[in-house]
Amino acid sequence: MKLRLSKKDKSIFGAFFVIILLTTAAAQFLFVQPLQAELVQKKQSLQTEQKLLETIQQKKGALSENTVVSTTELQKKMPVQPLVDQLILDLEKAEVVSNSTIKSMAFSSDASTVEEGTIEAAPTEAPPANTEGQETTTETTDAVATTETAVDPAVASALPAGVKKVSVELSIESPSYEDLEKFIATLESMKRISVVAKIDFTGGDEITTLEDEDEPLVYTLSLTAFYMPDLKDLQDHLPELATPAPANKRNPLSKFSDVSTTSESDDSNQ
Repeated sequence: MKLRLSKKDKSIFGAFFVIILLTTAAAQFLFVQPLQAELVQKKQSLQTEQKLLETIQQKKGALSENTVVSTTELQKKMPVQPLVDQLILDLEKAEVVSNSTIKSMAFSSDASTVEEGTIEAAPTEAPPANTEGQETTTETTDAVATTETAVDPAVASALPAGVKKVSVELSIESPSYEDLEKFIATLESMKRISVVAKIDFTGGDEITTLEDEDEPLVYTLSLTAFYMPDLKDLQDHLPELATPAPANKRNPLSKFSDVSTTSESDDSNQ
């Protein structure tokens, strides 16, 4: 039996087929394509956000590194520890540059207890009394200057909150007054914030004959450096201490390179 469709039925089936095609096309344009476009947009947005995140992480790492470097550089001026060892090296540098000799040094701190790395100050002797033909001069200056400047002790002792000071009393011998000035100038050129608080020296006898010779200038000097112990978070960023390599001498008083047997045995083993 053959199925015969009338023209009317064929028209109905044709119309129904066209409606299906139109519905599919409408769904494609109205739903599928917007979703696909949104998906592409989301992927592009994700890639952009990932690139932005990588850039931020790189900048954060560089910023963290720069922060460590900047805090280390700042601590060369104002450390969070007394750093007495570094201060001693700076004093030795001034000693060499000015051709002077440091006879003694005594460290003290204004804290209630002596901080780690400092040395308790020994009692300092009173300055020698005036003698005939000699002149005693006391200077209290913030910098090397021809004119003596007196500093009010109340102002000098007033420190910002959290700032501590470590002081050192030096007994020094310089060949001339020019070398004294060079010693002080070298100290004040240090990166670390410090103040030459006091200088006491006694001038020699006046030269009256050709046989007279200049006597070395012996004087005492008080140097004050500052630090901030409350910034404990920055103790890991302290500047490195630039110390000379050990000489490995058997006798530290020997003027010759009398190295220890340990270094010799190490060299032989190698």
